[in-house]
Amino acid sequence: MSIKKKNQSILLDIPFHFFSAVERVLQRTHKVDGVTLQVKRHEPKPIYKNKVFVKGLNPKTTKEGIVNYLEAKTGDEVLNVAFGRKKATALVTFKELTGLSVCLPIVFHTSKFFTVTFKM
Repeated sequence: MSIKKKNQSILLDIPFHFFSAVERVLQRTHKVDGVTLQVKRHEPKPIYKNKVFVKGLNPKTTKEGIVNYLEAKTGDEVLNVAFGRKKATALVTFKELTGLSVCLPIVFHTSKFFTVTFKM
């Protein structure tokens, strides 16, 4: 969990292991001392518009497997897959990444964490 202070608000980023838990949290109303919290799914802004960092991969995952999977899920062409020092990570470069909203849950799923931001 991370806590940030922004203007007069306090932001809490809480990671979850299961996407279904995030969905349940988003469906409920949350109150602290009678004040209703604003709750939303955290979607980090990409640094590069055509690159996605993936972690938590099976060490036996091949470059071709990543290319085929991400092209099928996003509908976008993968130009390159660069594995990190640990085989469980990769930086994937797309020709143009238009399916980012589809791709983000995939990236979070492979890292085994989903995050929700609570604003107080």
